[in-house]
Amino acid sequence: MNEQQTNQTKQPGAFKLYAIIVAAILTCAAVIGAFFAINAFDQNQRRHKAAMAQVEYETLQIRKHTMGTVAMMLKPNSEGWNLYLKWLQSADKGTTEEQVARLNELERKLKVIEPTMAQYFSKDTGQ
Repeated sequence: MNEQQTNQTKQPGAFKLYAIIVAAILTCAAVIGAFFAINAFDQNQRRHKAAMAQVEYETLQIRKHTMGTVAMMLKPNSEGWNLYLKWLQSADKGTTEEQVARLNELERKLKVIEPTMAQYFSKDTGQ
């Protein structure tokens, strides 16, 4: 009778051990799955940021070209012309954001000085 009781008491312990092992395996699988999901999300965000930076850079280049076209319509030695020349000296310096800020500032000033030129500039640079 003692031997039969001993076998019966060992079986629930073995089941608990298997349950713990299965739970540990499932937990590891969940952690690994979460890691891959987070990694995929991060890669998507990096790709999106890179694509947006490329679009911003290309837009800046188009706007610079437009500014060059507008400059051809300014009178030499006029206030607008002198602002353009000053901007041109630093047009390609600094980060894209800094270049955009300087171009926005020039466009805002030219819109005031040369209102007929406003049609050539983007609408989001103020005034």
